[in-house]
Amino acid sequence: MTDRKLFTVATAVLVSVGIAGAGFGTASAVNPEQPSATASGINKAGSYKGKVGTFARITLKTNRRKVKRLDAGVSALCRRASDDNLNGPVLVAMRAPTSMKIKKNGKFSGKGQTKKGVSWKINGRFVSRKKAKGSFEASLFRSVFNPFVPLDSELCSGSGKWTALYKR
Repeated sequence: MTDRKLFTVATAVLVSVGIAGAGFGTASAVNPEQPSATASGINKAGSYKGKVGTFARITLKTNRRKVKRLDAGVSALCRRASDDNLNGPVLVAMRAPTSMKIKKNGKFSGKGQTKKGVSWKINGRFVSRKKAKGSFEASLFRSVFNPFVPLDSELCSGSGKWTALYKR
């Protein structure tokens, strides 16, 4: 056998076994673990609605490149500063004042604070054209009435996993 025929046979064996891709030695080998999704093809523009944990709701309004609007809430426990007592659960809800860019792999993230004082952080990704998943955290620092402590306050915070589906 000549060297050229030997190389061809060896390449064919490696491809059939699955060790090398069809473009052995070139940059055209495809990695099946990383889908080639673009920002224009990973999500469907429109409204996505779902739940955060089992208690609260989430709504995403998107176009192909941005999450333009985010309304979300989370079930939270409140810890009082004066006596370290836990109260709750309460709903900490917010509407994001900014939009978030959707990356080419379908991921997006954002954080901020609303005018009402709710601090929030979201991570998510589009797992298909009509489904998105991620995690959400929110907290609110507020003053409370306590007749025994003149300046009492509490911190309400919570987090949860969310799933949202496309709704026209």
